[in-house]
Amino acid sequence: MKIHFLVLCIFALTSSCNKSIQKTELIPTNSPPETITPKNFPIKVFKTMALSPINISYSPFLLPQELMNQYSLLDSEKKLKFESFLKTTEKQEQNKTFLHSQSSWTKDKKQGFDLVHIVEWIEKNSCGKSQDTITTLDQKTSTIAISTICIKNVWQKPFSTKNTKLAHFQSSPHASYTVKFMETINHYRYFESEQSKWVELEFENSPLVRVLGIPKTRFEIKKTESELNPEFISSLNSKLKEERVSLAIPKFSLIQNTNLRDPLSQSGMDFIFNKNNYKKNQKKFKSLPEEIIQIANLKIDEHGLNLDESNFPEAKKSSTIRILSKQFYADQPFVVLIQNRKTDDLLILGRVYQP
Repeated sequence: MKIHFLVLCIFALTSSCNKSIQKTELIPTNSPPETITPKNFPIKVFKTMALSPINISYSPFLLPQELMNQYSLLDSEKKLKFESFLKTTEKQEQNKTFLHSQSSWTKDKKQGFDLVHIVEWIEKNSCGKSQDTITTLDQKTSTIAISTICIKNVWQKPFSTKNTKLAHFQSSPHASYTVKFMETINHYRYFESEQSKWVELEFENSPLVRVLGIPKTRFEIKKTESELNPEFISSLNSKLKEERVSLAIPKFSLIQNTNLRDPLSQSGMDFIFNKNNYKKNQKKFKSLPEEIIQIANLKIDEHGLNLDESNFPEAKKSSTIRILSKQFYADQPFVVLIQNRKTDDLLILGRVYQP
């Protein structure tokens, strides 16, 4: 008997935005296989998704840890155990910066899943907002495992709405969109690598930071993405230095439904979906993962990340004198990282291709 389980990873849920669901369609690649380690695997998954010209909202933090932590312990037959992830005990971590929760449910043979209870749990643990995440389930699905992260923070240096104006965002030389840009000149931590420019936006009273990267050569976002590896990301904290920066970034809201089955498979984890591998090791495999889905909702505005509509004090209008300031204009595709500086956890790794 084939048993499936569904993993839903829901993160950064917000209160309101224009819904635009986008599923990942990968461009095949013939690149030679890369050795997978727990550190580089999450970034390899991102780079696999980045082969296609799409928005990416992806959380390495919410990938089932067993996929990474146990990979280095696999034998030649690539056996993998999922028992620990399928325990029905609930786990929740909460601090001032974000809420992380996870739980799983096993299907009752007679009554099926208690979808009402599951939806209520999602709403409770995703900042009060739920999505149509489990309206369609394969009849063979026996277990649903859900992990959520909710991040809601105010900028340490908010943008003035008086400086927000319409401008063009170009995803390519032939595609341009009119969007609202938040502009300011202020002191930010800034760094220029060989291929890219990087700037860090801090959140108020939080170890979380949002780091943006744009290519030095216009539309060469692939060069910026090529720099991403565990060592480079970890070194950003020491490389970023305070500079006077003329900054312009688009306001945007992204809702994205990403099935990670293909990215995981193309990144070297195809064996976890292999039915033959499951049949050979039924004593060690309790379930066969059928789908691993991440649902993301990101909202960036003058006040911060994923904030409810409310009255915030108006930030002072910043200077427009650009003399002796670094220029960072995100009017082309750019990389987004949200990282915990205390723990080095990479909560979100994404790309804005069309805001």
